[in-house]
Amino acid sequence: MLNYIEKSNFLYHIKPLQNAWFDLKEFADHHLTNPLSPVARMLLTSDGSMTQMLESLLLSKVSMSIERQELIASVGDLNIVESDGREALAREAWLTDGKDPLIYAHSVLLSNNETYSLRSIQEVSQPLGRMLRDNKVKTLRDECRIGIVNSPQIAERLSIDSDSDLWARYYRLTTDSGLYGVIFELFNPALIDF
Repeated sequence: MLNYIEKSNFLYHIKPLQNAWFDLKEFADHHLTNPLSPVARMLLTSDGSMTQMLESLLLSKVSMSIERQELIASVGDLNIVESDGREALAREAWLTDGKDPLIYAHSVLLSNNETYSLRSIQEVSQPLGRMLRDNKVKTLRDECRIGIVNSPQIAERLSIDSDSDLWARYYRLTTDSGLYGVIFELFNPALIDF
């Protein structure tokens, strides 16, 4: 997946720091020597809806601003999902509180059924987590990896120093509706320091 992040055609150049990616156990060990706030730990390790967590944390509605989404012919080798050369939906979006960007999300979604066809998801301009929750779709988020990246372009968008380290995570999403994929999320440091 780190190769995918480095070589993908994201709108923003994102450089993962090679020795700063952890599974959940390694992250817990890392936290013992480099403590993060309880809010940061909750956001980085949760297996629930990020949209719902942000709304609970901020006591306000979270919206999504889509920067780019397109159907792509193949997702290549993501290591944690099987694509079988099938068409995928690549989406780049920001979760915001209406004014400030909170989380940059890049997702690659695939579907095995028409209930959640990629085209129907493409037509909905709401966060994926909210759409799945509102439709009572059961989800599983696993294979989570948490790490640190650099992105001068995203730092500029967040109005922070261009060489800032940014916390991020990626995970595999599977659902009982046939929708599955990989989600990459990069966090505004204001959330990590909350």
